[in-house]
Amino acid sequence: MRRIVFALALLGLLFTPAEAATIRASLTWTDVAGEDGYRVERRADPAGTYAAIGTVAAGVATFADAGLTPGAAYCWRVVAFNALGDGVPSNQACAATPATPPPPGGLSVTITVVP
Repeated sequence: MRRIVFALALLGLLFTPAEAATIRASLTWTDVAGEDGYRVERRADPAGTYAAIGTVAAGVATFADAGLTPGAAYCWRVVAFNALGDGVPSNQACAATPATPPPPGGLSVTITVVP
């Protein structure tokens, strides 16, 4: 009996699903003069409302947005700002993240006792 329990525990360790991958969007834009920094904004639906997700310093023209949901659509824009306020937002860039595969079906199991 102990051997069977150990074997099943070992099988559970061998077939544990891998950690889920992190989905990340890499944004780049053209740097402008006179900014104190940039605010990056995202909306989770092409018709949704933009919300700030981070800022970068003056002269930085890249941003990584990690932890996105599989199978979702997002849009991003960037706003330059300085002591006088916000500039006009950039154009928007939209993309959909890859979807996870559907669950497998038809799983069955047969247990036999071997003397």
